[in-house]
Amino acid sequence: MPDTLALLNARILTMISRITKNPLRWGLSIDQAMQMKYGRTQSNCGKSEKELGITYTSIRTAVEEAVASFCD
Repeated sequence: MPDTLALLNARILTMISRITKNPLRWGLSIDQAMQMKYGRTQSNCGKSEKELGITYTSIRTAVEEAVASFCD
């Protein structure tokens, strides 16, 4: 299915879901279609760091800490 047709289908299904207030048919929302087309997500953790006062670690560090906690 061409990207254009998949995006159009997702927009229609999302619109129908919002109007009927029922779950999406076939689970294809516009967000999922965009993710499939572009294959990436964009996020910014600045707001959560500022408002919640948290800091993020790298994936490597997180995995190393998780493995170390299982080995103890």
